[in-house]
Order: sequence, then C-alpha cells, then structure tokens
Amino acid sequence: MKVGQAVPFMAMGTSSAGVVSGVSGFEVRELEVRLRDLPSALEGFRIGQITDIHVGPFISTEYVRAAVEAMNSANVHLQVMTGDLIDDLGQLDETMAALGACKAPHGMLAILGNHEHWRGLDPILEGYESLAKRGAPIRLLVDESLVIEHGGERLRVVGVDYPMGGRNPLMKAQRMRRSAEVAFQGISPGETVLCLAHHPDFFPYAAERGAHLTLAGHTHGGQLALLGIPLFGFVFEYMLGRYKHKDSHLYVSGGTGHWLPFRIGVPAEVTILTLRKA
Repeated sequence: MKVGQAVPFMAMGTSSAGVVSGVSGFEVRELEVRLRDLPSALEGFRIGQITDIHVGPFISTEYVRAAVEAMNSANVHLQVMTGDLIDDLGQLDETMAALGACKAPHGMLAILGNHEHWRGLDPILEGYESLAKRGAPIRLLVDESLVIEHGGERLRVVGVDYPMGGRNPLMKAQRMRRSAEVAFQGISPGETVLCLAHHPDFFPYAAERGAHLTLAGHTHGGQLALLGIPLFGFVFEYMLGRYKHKDSHLYVSGGTGHWLPFRIGVPAEVTILTLRKA
C-alpha cells in the first residue's frame, strides 16, 4: 500500500562515483523537517540518527564511537539508533560502551533491526539492559513509546520491532499492523509524534496513526547509486531520502555503516534533523 510520495533528494555525497568504506568514514548530513502544528518549544529541536552500523568485519567499535561523537558535536537534543547495530557479538560490550558516550540532553533511544534478531537477540537485549543499569542514557524501545518533555512541551517517541516473518508480505504486513496497534497505544491528541522503525515499509502504519515524522533505515540506500539515484531503487518502495503523505514525513537514511566492504554513490551518513514549523 503506497501512501508516500517521494520528495526529490540531492545526491547523497559530493561525488556520485565516490567510494566510502569503514576506513574513510561517514558524512554528517544536515536536514530540516517542516512539521505542521509543531509547538514553539520544539522549533529547532535537533535529532541525530545513526542506523545500520553492522559492527563486524568492516566496521569497528571505534567507528561507532566516532558516529556518537559526531552527534554530540552537533549538539542534538536526542540521539536515535534505528536498528542493525551489530553482527559480531564478540564486540558487543565495546559497542555498547561506544553508545554510552552519548551526551544528548534527552539521551539515545534505540530500536531493533532484523540483524539483532538474526545474530542473537538475547545477548543484545542484555547489552541494552546492562547499559541502563549502569546509568547510561540509552533506552531500547520495542513496540512501545515514551514521552520527552522539552521546554514544557511533549514529544512522543514510538519505537517498533522489526517484522520478522521471512519473505511473506502478508506476514510482514500482519506483524507491522500488530506492532502499530501496541506501540501507538496511549497517544494523546495534540502530541508531536516521532516514530522509529527499522523497515521503512512501516511508514503507512505510522502515518495513519498520526506520526509526524518517521525515521528508518534498513535499505542502506541500495549502497550503489549513479548521479544520486539508487541503482536498485525498485527493491524497496521507500529506498532513500525524504517521503511525505499528507502531514506525515518519512526519512530513510542511507545507513551509517555497511555489511559489504564498499559503497558507491551512497555515502555512509550520520543524519542531523532539525524540526521546524511548517
């Protein structure tokens, strides 16, 4: 079910033929998102997004720490990690420690991706729990939400689980619908709602429940692009960049890391999104 209209986006790097690897790093991408009826207290609210880091053979824990420090340096109010954090569980403790370097006033909110389920969900859940017990400003959201108070206004952040279920589209849709029904419970009229969903296909379910902005990853922007256009754009309905349905916005990050040792035309990114009133 397509509800979003693609918003033209600029080429994701300075050169559409450039290659970005775990060695050469990521770019920090600044965006403004204009939301209708945004409360004055949330004007200028800054969100840092990292996603699809895939700590493992090609991405180190130092890379994670550098991404967190980039968000710290950008003075964001909230950091989010939208899934697929790690592939090598032997580096889990160091990866969690790197996330714990977050200095945002409202901390970091994280969600699960498909790789968390594939690689070993229990130790990853324990890793997040251990961070919380040590007082780190990191919280994992699994089909739930919480409210951030900022300048006397409420920002509701909804985090949904990844819809595991193989390649069956009916099963995926059923699980997304179930996540939406659970995670969006208790939302009050007039709240500004930010949704975190690893799979961008969750956007219709978030939009119909009043999410003002949905942040996603999963696609890696295709990892290959020519002149800023993903070569495999047909694989995902929402592949890369901005989309909009009525007053609901979606941003699909090209990913902060990768599980292949190269990118062409789709640089790895740490995304800084600033909320503005439409």
